[in-house]
Amino acid sequence: MKIPPKEGEPHKKVVNGKEYHWCPKHEAWGRHLPADCEGKGYVPPKKRKVTFSPSTKRDNAQAETKKLKVANALLSLIGESE
Repeated sequence: MKIPPKEGEPHKKVVNGKEYHWCPKHEAWGRHLPADCEGKGYVPPKKRKVTFSPSTKRDNAQAETKKLKVANALLSLIGESE
């Protein structure tokens, strides 16, 4: 139900005597015409979690420098509290 029609294929198909149309808003096959789509039942895709992963030696060095700065700041806070 989520596989879009390929280029040149019709955006309408009949399965078990029922007519389905490709809805670009839902990005799925549905029983309604795309022009009649009210967006009911549409659940947007979840946002992907972005994580930092150094891709170059320079990025890796910068990440290590940041980690070192944070570690030094934490050590100085611990030393002040004693």
